[in-house]
Amino acid sequence: MTVTLTNENIRMEIEKPGTGYLSPRFDQTMKITRLFFRNIRMSSSEYPDGGDLKTAGRGFFSEFSIDKPPGFSETPLGGWFHKIGVGTVKKEFSEYSPFRNAETQFYPFTWQHDGQSIRSSYESSVLNGYAHRLEKRLSLHGDGFEILTSLSNTGEKELTTSEYNHNFAACNGRSVGPGYRLEFDFPLNTGQFIEYVDPDGIVRFGENVVTFDPGNTVPFFFTNLCPSEGMPAGWTLRCSKEKISIREEGDFTVSKVNLWGWKHVISPELFFQIELKPGESRDWRRRYVFSAGD
Repeated sequence: MTVTLTNENIRMEIEKPGTGYLSPRFDQTMKITRLFFRNIRMSSSEYPDGGDLKTAGRGFFSEFSIDKPPGFSETPLGGWFHKIGVGTVKKEFSEYSPFRNAETQFYPFTWQHDGQSIRSSYESSVLNGYAHRLEKRLSLHGDGFEILTSLSNTGEKELTTSEYNHNFAACNGRSVGPGYRLEFDFPLNTGQFIEYVDPDGIVRFGENVVTFDPGNTVPFFFTNLCPSEGMPAGWTLRCSKEKISIREEGDFTVSKVNLWGWKHVISPELFFQIELKPGESRDWRRRYVFSAGD
C-alpha cells in the first residue's frame, strides 16, 4: 500500500509498514519510495533496473544499526534480536551483515496520514534486556519535507545505535557524470578515508566538493568523509542541466559520513550516533529542501 503526499512543489509516495520492501535492513516506518519536485523525479533506486521491490532500497530509506544491532552479540544462533525500525530478526549467522535476509517478525506499527503529513510509531517488547519505542513524523513544506524522529529506551540495558538516511538521489533519471556536483558542509580529506572504492576512477574530490567524470559502470563507495566527529550535518547535490538542487540538513552533528553511488544514483549518508540509558529519549530532525535556478 502506497500513500501520496502533495503540495504545490512536491509529490512523494510512501509505503505503509509491512508492505512493498520487506527485508530486515531499512526502517519500515517512513519508506519514501519516489519523490518529484515540480514534476521532475529526484529519487532513484539501489539497482539500475530497480531490483526486486521487496529487497531493494529506493527513494529515501533510513536504517538503524548498520554495523551491529543492539543485543546481537548476546543472542545465540537461532535466537532473536531487535532491528530498530523493522522488527525482531532471527540470528542465522554468527557475524552480522545488513545485506542478508533473515526471518523477521515485524513490530506492531501504527500509521496515520493526511495529505500533508504521516505519523508512524511502535513499541517493542523486551528481548535480552533491550526494548525501545520509535516515533516518526514526516511533514511536507513548501519547498521540501522534514522527518522528526524520537527514540526512547524502554528496556533494562543501555541502547547504543546509529541512524542514517540512505538517499537514493538522482535528477530526472540522469546518469552520474559532469552534470552533478555534491557539496558538503565540512572540509574533505581523502587521506583519512577508511574505504576508497572507485574502480572506474570517476570521482573527484575538492576542498568540500565532489564532482564526477562520465563512464561509471560499477558502484563507488567512500567512508569517513568528515574530518572529525562533531561536524555539521549537511550536503547539497546540484544538477546543472535542470538547474535544480536537493539539500539535506540535520539538527545534530555527524558521527560519520559515507558516500555510495553507481551510474544511476548518488547517495550521501549522514550518520547520527545515539546512546540512551534506560528511560532516556532522543529527538532529532532531518530536513530536505529543493531549489530551482541553482
